[in-house]
Amino acid sequence: MRKNLLTILFILCCGIGRADASTLDARQNLSFGTLIPVANSGSVIVSTAGAVNTGGNVTVAPSGTSYYQGKVRFTPTLLNVFTVRAADSSIVLNNTSSGGGSVTVDNFTVNPSSLNITVLGAVDINIGGRMTFSASSKSGTYTGSVRIEVSSLLAGTLSVNLPVTLTLWDSLKMNETTPLFFGVLEISSGASVVQLNAQTGQRSVVSGSGNVVLSTGQASTAGRFKIKGQPNTSVSVALPSSVVLTGNKGGTMTLDNFNGYPSSTQLSLDSSGDGNLNVGANLNIGASQLSGTYNGTYSVTVNY
Repeated sequence: MRKNLLTILFILCCGIGRADASTLDARQNLSFGTLIPVANSGSVIVSTAGAVNTGGNVTVAPSGTSYYQGKVRFTPTLLNVFTVRAADSSIVLNNTSSGGGSVTVDNFTVNPSSLNITVLGAVDINIGGRMTFSASSKSGTYTGSVRIEVSSLLAGTLSVNLPVTLTLWDSLKMNETTPLFFGVLEISSGASVVQLNAQTGQRSVVSGSGNVVLSTGQASTAGRFKIKGQPNTSVSVALPSSVVLTGNKGGTMTLDNFNGYPSSTQLSLDSSGDGNLNVGANLNIGASQLSGTYNGTYSVTVNY
């Protein structure tokens, strides 16, 4: 009888050793999406719920890749209590584009962090993390992976490498290369409106033609701006509705009907990330306008 009992126990132990064939698979990479730095350094957190906290260090690009939490799927074959963790405390994502540079991802979070398996079936586990960048983190696509582990005393440890991705865009920069200039105007009594064409920089009288003469003493110029940003992307353009010019001898004039070339609302950047914008407007001259030199400023806003 004792021999038979030992034989039975041996068979049971072998059966337990062969029973566990649990699986752990990466289902969705942890993505920080497409971000545009507005500071030289900072961090961004993606939670296990898929929410993003930029900390005011970046803006989320309106197009490009989306941010979302990572997902792994655990399919157990044992009823047991399992723990879940990120085996890597931090990882480095390297820029796979020509820009070079790297970012660090750490503070990984998992939800749920423990699994009490009472009914067999697949369980999805969400992964979040914190990405930290610096001034050396150039634009491009960054990739890496974090090792996620699920373990228990009976089943041992399963692990899977979860991809982590990020895209950085260049910040937008804009410089005025030529001021908006209406040249010299000779005025008489009576109101008039002079329009400056954004494409050509040429002037024309659109009302009160007998009240103003377009002098040729100084050439008029459209306002010209050089824009630099992410290659092969579009940016929105916002021009003011009106601005006031002040004369050096007193008096004011209003600029309105601002228009842009090639567009007042949208501009495409080329493969080098370069774009050019010309700006024109209408100058409203009063019926008793004082002579003198009139100056003012206007704002142009571009955004992805």
